[in-house]
Amino acid sequence: MQTKSRHTRNSLARFAVTLGLVWLSVFATSTVQAAKQGNPGQATYVGGVTYSVSPLHPAPGDPFNLTVTFHGAGHGQPCDISNIQATIQGVTLPGNPDEGYTHPPSQSRLTSKFRFSGFESGNLIPTIAYDTLQRNAKIPCEGDSSAPVTPEGNTDPPSVKPNPEPALGITKALSGNTTDFVPGEVVTYKIVVVNSGEGDASNLTISDQLSPHLLFVSAPGATSTPAVGSSGTVQWTLASLTSQDSHEFSVSARVADSAPEGALSNTANVTAGSQNKNSNSPEITIHRDPDVMLRKTINGPLETGVRVAAGSVVTYQLHYENVGSGDASNVVITDTIPSEIIGTPSLQGGDTQSWNPTTRVATWNINT
Repeated sequence: MQTKSRHTRNSLARFAVTLGLVWLSVFATSTVQAAKQGNPGQATYVGGVTYSVSPLHPAPGDPFNLTVTFHGAGHGQPCDISNIQATIQGVTLPGNPDEGYTHPPSQSRLTSKFRFSGFESGNLIPTIAYDTLQRNAKIPCEGDSSAPVTPEGNTDPPSVKPNPEPALGITKALSGNTTDFVPGEVVTYKIVVVNSGEGDASNLTISDQLSPHLLFVSAPGATSTPAVGSSGTVQWTLASLTSQDSHEFSVSARVADSAPEGALSNTANVTAGSQNKNSNSPEITIHRDPDVMLRKTINGPLETGVRVAAGSVVTYQLHYENVGSGDASNVVITDTIPSEIIGTPSLQGGDTQSWNPTTRVATWNINT
C-alpha cells in the first residue's frame, strides 16, 4: 500500500510538470504571434515630393527634363511606389522608372525622370500622381499619395521662356529753345524711336500727322510727305531696329497764316507688327501780335522833305498799317504840330479826332 501510494504521487507530480510545460509553451507561442501581427502596422511612407526642371525656362517648343524625387519618411517595412506619372498643361507621361520604393535609412529616396517637349508658352509646374502600398500589409502607405509637391530648392516656377520681343517707344520734342511762334515762322520737331526690348524690330513705319495749321517744309529721309506748303502726314520707313538701338527723324513745318492764337500740338506714331505706339505731344504757343507801322509825309503820300513858302498851307498825311499777325485795338495816333505852323488844323480820318491848342497835339482814335 505504501508503494502504491508513492507511485500515485509521482504520477501527479509528472502530470503537473507536464501541464506547466504546455502552458508555458502556449504562452510563449502566443507572445511571438502577437509580435508578428504588430509588425505590419509599422511602415515607411512618402513624406514629400520635390521636382526640378532643366532648363528652368526652355525656349518655346524645346524639350526639357523633369526630375521627380520621392522622399521616404518613418520606419518599418518598405513603401512601394507605382504608377508614377507627371502631367504638365494636360500632357501626361509615365516616369522612368514608373515604380520603386522607399525604405529609410537605406533607401530614403526614389527618383523618376520625364522628358517633355512642345510647349509654346505658360508655366511648367507639374502635377505628380502615384500609388503607394505597404510591402507586407498590402495597404496604402500612410498618407498614400497626398504628400506635398514642391520645387527643388524653392526655385522660381518653371515656365516657357518667351521669344525675344522688341519693345518700341517713340518721343517727340521741339528742336530749339522756344515754344512761342507766330504765323509764318518755321517749327522743327525731333522724333526718336527706340527699341528697349530683347528682340529686333522689323518693318517699322513712323508717321507724323501735321496739324492743319502746320504747313510742310521738309523731312529728311521721309518716304511720303504732303506737298510743300500743305498739311498732311509725313511718313518714314525703317527696315529694322535692333535691340537696345534707336533712330532719329526730323520734320519742319511753317505756322499757317490762319493759325489761331493759343496752344497747338500733334503726335508721332510708330508701328511694327502688333506694336503700335504714340509719342508724347509737345505743345507750341501761337501768338497773333499786332505790329503797327506809321509813316508821315508832307503835301502828298511820297514827299517827306520839301520847302514851303511862308503863308502857304501845309498838308500832313499819316499812313498807318498793321503788319502783325494779330489785331491791334484801342489804337491812338498823336501828332505834335510845330509852333511855326499857325492856325487850327483841319483833322480827317480815324474814328474821332481832337485838337489841343495848348499842347498843339492832334489826336486820332482809330480803335481797331
